[in-house]
Amino acid sequence: PQELIFLKLSLAQMQDRLGRIIPGWEVRRSVGVSETAMQTPDEVWKYSGASIITEFAGAYVDAAEKLPFFVDEKQGNVLEHGLIARDATFLKEFPGDTIIPLFALFSQGAGGSEPLIIKLWKARQAQGKISFVDFVSEYLFKPFLDKNAYMLFRQGIVPEFHGQNVVVVLDRQTSAIKHFY
Repeated sequence: PQELIFLKLSLAQMQDRLGRIIPGWEVRRSVGVSETAMQTPDEVWKYSGASIITEFAGAYVDAAEKLPFFVDEKQGNVLEHGLIARDATFLKEFPGDTIIPLFALFSQGAGGSEPLIIKLWKARQAQGKISFVDFVSEYLFKPFLDKNAYMLFRQGIVPEFHGQNVVVVLDRQTSAIKHFY
């Protein structure tokens, strides 16, 4: 009862002309990659600055149930779709700091204010002119690659990185990225 979990569910809905489901192959891959990544001790993850949000269980509707759903032109009708259960206890690991999905850096703030990434870039501009591309490289891409080097080069795990699946811990004082999940 004290543990936190997220469920990533198939919506079986269309959004932006794409089907929003989790295909059975993705359920199997996610749980398998997570299991491999968990062979690394927690201390190594903490030190590296990047961790996996454990996807410890998954379930899918078997193709025999004949519940097809159109995803997109590449996948067509997918017959297996389901859910993935993720460990959410990481939300307790950095008390006092801000934990947000990566895409939230690029989303409008409350009341339509400019995205946090733009505010941080403007603050960095005060220290000396820097292009937005160079700022994003310095603030986001370089730390991302540095902190994920262990997983990429020591474990050979190359997860499907996209802003929807990446969570960042921002230092409460500086908004620097302290940790990637």
